[in-house]
Parts: sequence; C-alpha cells; structure tokens
Amino acid sequence: MAARVITGFQADPARHATLASFHEADGRAIDRGLYTTFPRPHSYTGEDLVELSCHGGLLVPGRLLAALHAAGARPAAPGEFTRRAVLNGKLDLVQAEAVGDLIDATAPAQARAALNQLEGGLSRRLAALRESLIEIQALLSYDIDFPEEDDGPVAPERIAGQIESAAAQIRGLVATAPSAERLREGALMVFAGRPNAGKSSLFNALLGSERALVTEIPGTTRDAIEAHTDFLGWPVRLADTAGLWNAPEKIDRMGVEVSRRYLAAADLVLLCVEAGRDVGEDEDSIAGRAPPCWCGPRRI
Repeated sequence: MAARVITGFQADPARHATLASFHEADGRAIDRGLYTTFPRPHSYTGEDLVELSCHGGLLVPGRLLAALHAAGARPAAPGEFTRRAVLNGKLDLVQAEAVGDLIDATAPAQARAALNQLEGGLSRRLAALRESLIEIQALLSYDIDFPEEDDGPVAPERIAGQIESAAAQIRGLVATAPSAERLREGALMVFAGRPNAGKSSLFNALLGSERALVTEIPGTTRDAIEAHTDFLGWPVRLADTAGLWNAPEKIDRMGVEVSRRYLAAADLVLLCVEAGRDVGEDEDSIAGRAPPCWCGPRRI
C-alpha cells in the first residue's frame, strides 16, 4: 500500500489521527502531518482507506502526491469514490446523485435538499413504494395460485385499496418532480420589454457586475444572456433577453424569437417599461403570455 510506504504506519487505531513523518521511498523527508485509517467496511467506500493531512502550499502537497504515485497509487477518476460506495452497498443510486447535487449546489436551499436526499429522505419513500408494490404482487399471486386455501380468495376491495394506496404514493412522488427540477436548475426569471427599456441595466445591477453590454443604442442585446444567483437562499437563473419589437432585420428577428422562447419557459417574467409612460398594448400582450405567477407590470 502506497500510504504505508509514505507514513510507515502499522496497526493503528481505526479512525484515529496519528502524527507521523511523511517521506519518499528513498527516505527523504516530505512533511510532518497526520494520517487516519478507515478499515473496511466502516468507510465511505466500504473498502480500506487512509486519509493523509499535510501542510498546504505548492511544494509539500505536490511532493506528497508524487511520492504516492511513485509508490503505486494513482489519482481517483471523477466520482470514483462514490461509485465504489454504490458498488459496495454504502450508498444507493439516489444518494449517489445527491452527492453530485451537493457538490454542484450554489444556493443554501440546494445544499439542504441534497443533504436530505443523501441522508435517505427520497430513498425511504422509494423503499416504502417498493414494499407496497411487492405486497400487491403477493396478494395477486396468492389469489391466483391458492384461491381455495386458508382464508379463501382475497377480497377485490382489499386489492383495489392497496393499488390505490400505491398509486397515491406514485402521484405524490411525481408531484414533487417539477419543484425538485426547479430547485436543481434554479427558477428562471426573464427580463422582458421593448428595446432599450433598461433590461440589461437592471440585469447588471442585480448581479453587481457588468455581465451584459449596455448602450443607448436600441437593440444592443441580440441574444439571451443567463446568469446564476440566489434570492433568500433559493437558486435563480436570471435571463436578459433581446427587446420585443417588429424587427425589420433578420438577425434582430432571430433575437426576438429567442426572447419569446424564454418567455414561454419562464417561472417569472419581469416586464421593464420606461418611466413616465403608460404600458403599451404590446407590453400588455407580454403580460398575457407570462406564466401563472405573473404579478403585473412594474415600471423600472
């Protein structure tokens, strides 16, 4: 084992940090740090693991990794530890997906949901559904194979009740899918309005950076620009879109079409209107196409 060559550890207590000198195979010292052993099956992957802790910087970690490679170790492939945990029964596939969601989380709500899934929240619901389906299968098999034994045929009402109970469990799981997807990807908030209505300026102001080009020339934005942020701990995708108007040029019409596709997919549409004038009919039509959460036009 490469870690044994580097640290010289023997039979140390499990999950106990031990101070040791790290050295190369020829005896040259690298650092003085800690190693912790995690014997199987009580480790993340269900295999024997050793965790090394060294000082930071560039030189020491680089030398330590080089010495481990020279002693026979290799870098883990992306997701390899979690894959091994699944293969050894330490995690199921739902929990493995939660590990990826936790790593990719950019907002507190995403992290909370991933942790709940990693701790088995969804897995328990799926296990309960599996038990319900197995029970239905058992009832049907008994009724078909042994209709005259013991208590006689199974009452159709009992089977129908079990089926309805399982169906309710499935409906409950399916009903959470859209909100889970929105939580994973972020709610889509689209800035819409006429050209030069201040969409890009507001977009940049909310992000706190010059993400979109802003000029006094109408039609500067010709394609949708997305950026991720969070609001009250929830992930949000902001989308700055091209102005909606009767564009004479083909390239401008293409930008308008992209904007309309974003409007159709939006969770929330923010209509930007120049201050000091009434909302026009074309802007009213934007409100009419907005999703159900539309709360009316606001002057920006």
